[in-house]
Order: sequence, then C-alpha cells, then structure tokens
Amino acid sequence: MVEKHTSEIAFSEAPVRVSEWRRFRRVFFERKLVTFGLVILLLMVIAAVFAPLLVPYDPYQPGKGESLLQPSTKHLLGTDLLGRDTLSRLIYGARTALMVGFISVFTSFFIGVPLGIIAGYFGGIINMVIMRAMDALMCFPMLLLALFLAAVLKDYFSGIWVVIIALSIAIIPGYARVTHGVTLSIKESDVGTYPAQCLSAADSADDDAAGGFNLGRSRAQLLGHTRRGLGSHGLRWL
Repeated sequence: MVEKHTSEIAFSEAPVRVSEWRRFRRVFFERKLVTFGLVILLLMVIAAVFAPLLVPYDPYQPGKGESLLQPSTKHLLGTDLLGRDTLSRLIYGARTALMVGFISVFTSFFIGVPLGIIAGYFGGIINMVIMRAMDALMCFPMLLLALFLAAVLKDYFSGIWVVIIALSIAIIPGYARVTHGVTLSIKESDVGTYPAQCLSAADSADDDAAGGFNLGRSRAQLLGHTRRGLGSHGLRWL
C-alpha cells in the first residue's frame, strides 16, 4: 500500500512552466511581418535621435536647391516647392511621427485599461455605461473618428496636440475592450475568486498557512492573462 502511494507521488510531476517573456518573444519573432515592422521602427528611432548628424541639409532653410528637383546625387529624394531637401525633412519628420505615436498609444493605454478593468470587474450599470460608450466610439473607423475629433478640438487646442488628443481618444476603445474581455474571462475562471480570496487571506493568516489560497500564484495568473491580451492588441500598432 505504501509502495503504491509512493509510486503515485513519484510520477505526479508538475508541468513545465514557460515564462511569459520567453513565450512572447517566441511568438513575436515567429511573425516575419511583425519583425519587419520592428526593424522599420528601430530605423525610425535611430533617424529621429541622430537627425542632426544624418541630414545633409538644413530641413527648414529654403533655397538649398532649385524648386521641385528630381532625385539626384546631390539631393537623393529631390527638393520641395521651396527648394528644401526632401530627405532632410523626412528624417526630421520622424521625430514628430514618433512623438505623436508614442504619446497617443501610452495615453490611450493608461485610460483604456483601467476603464476595461472597472467595467469587467464591477459589471451592472457601470459595465453597461462604459462599454456602450466604447461601442459608440468603435462604430466609426479609427482614422475617420480621429479626423472628426481633430476638427472639433482645433478650436480648443493648437498645433500637434490636436492630433495627439484625437488619436488617443480614437484608440481608447481597443484597449478597453481587450482588457474588459480578459477581466471577464478571469472572473468566470478559477481565478475569478481572486478579489474575495485576497480579502479573506488578508484577514486570516491561517488560510494562507494551510495552503488553501496562494496569493502570489493568483496574482501571477491575473497579470499573465492581462499581459497576453494587451500584448496581442499592442502588436497591431507595430
């Protein structure tokens, strides 16, 4: 009897766990299109950081060449209507493009993710109000919505901040819906009792000592689910 029990224990090994970062890295680099996009993004970052060293001409000073020149050895991408070098202006333009992209994505992330978590966790009227507002924004194509918001906001903001705010608002529904779906799936799974068990574990140390609820393991599972969902959504913007 003892030998049988011992053999059962010997063969009941836990499955091999793969770290979330290793899994993300494997899936990420298996997608050739995503890898190509990452290379282009890195080239844009390098061009934006070292723009003063890379540009052959001052991108803002006109008269560097004749108007609307064709590409040549002197001007690799030609010149614009005012005689400014197109390549120099393109390299400096990478700074503006990256600033708009990163600020818009991070702003929508820090607004959309909390909204999705709140809607999925509390449910009821809160879930209905938040998600119906996200659905209303998603009724329009993202770029069309951004153009409409930019036209409305131009009287209240100036310059490039109109574009940043418009894009941020247009991207928020994507992050909110992804996080909302992840939150609902966690609530309906075994980890769905996480919040209530967190409170009971904080009040009673006996449960934790008995091994009934592992706070660290549940937190890791919660963060793992959320990272996978947001990671899949984030790849769309590369």
